[in-house]
Amino acid sequence: MNVLFKCFILSIVCYVYTACPLNYFGPSCRYKCNCLKGCDKFGACLNNSDCIPGWFGYLCQLQDLMLVEPRPTVTPVVKKDLTELVDGKRITCTWYSVVAFQVNFLVPTDITVIRVYVRKDERSDTMGGSVNVSNDNFQTSLCINGSRSVEVDNGTIDVYCTSSAPVKQLRVRTFGVTGECHISISKDCIISLSRLPCDADYCKRCFNFKCDRSTGQCYVACLGYSNFPYCDQPCRTGQFGLNCIFRCSQNCYGGICDPASGLCLNGCNGFSNPPMCNIRNLHRKPWT
Repeated sequence: MNVLFKCFILSIVCYVYTACPLNYFGPSCRYKCNCLKGCDKFGACLNNSDCIPGWFGYLCQLQDLMLVEPRPTVTPVVKKDLTELVDGKRITCTWYSVVAFQVNFLVPTDITVIRVYVRKDERSDTMGGSVNVSNDNFQTSLCINGSRSVEVDNGTIDVYCTSSAPVKQLRVRTFGVTGECHISISKDCIISLSRLPCDADYCKRCFNFKCDRSTGQCYVACLGYSNFPYCDQPCRTGQFGLNCIFRCSQNCYGGICDPASGLCLNGCNGFSNPPMCNIRNLHRKPWT
């Protein structure tokens, strides 16, 4: 059979094998589409649509705790009506600067990211807005290593803030913005500012299972994965170990081994004692 034709057939088989079911995408198809008008195969929202209610962030993969029952309440530090911040709509906004408000959780909750939506028509001369987060009268930061405000667009500010412990209340103060519309809060593990959330068992990808459980970034090295410290790229077939720097033993049948341990997955080639395959077989020919 022609070599090029073999390659073509192989590419089709690989594509069929790795294709995800409808509304799922990403490695092992573990991410679900949360876009109003559906997603492409990479998870991007079709027709630039928004996220469905209850989700926000990169590829709509952060769950909004403000819309999860029992819903948190929002109270103003200065007496004002804050109905717009908790109605779940990003098009209903206050007509004044809230400046400061408090979010109250019924159950202590971890925090990783806070998103503040503001009226875009009020942002033309207030670019550079920021948000301060604390658990008291704005004297002590609630966030480990402080918080980082990132202006996503003309109407959205993200605050990356990892709480040191579950909190029952937090205070948010905005600077340089007018007309707050909605606040979203998530406790999902964030690998980085522009990546998908990490799995609950993400530290399994790290050497000695050591990682920052709020960001998912590995401390020492990847194990069975590469692209340190994110460790989000599985080892290629035939590679294993720390940051995928080792090649599977020739004693492994087909040169295939476990990407983390290096143990042979499909039996031995000219050796016995699987999965180690470390005893030479003097009486049998290697598998072919």
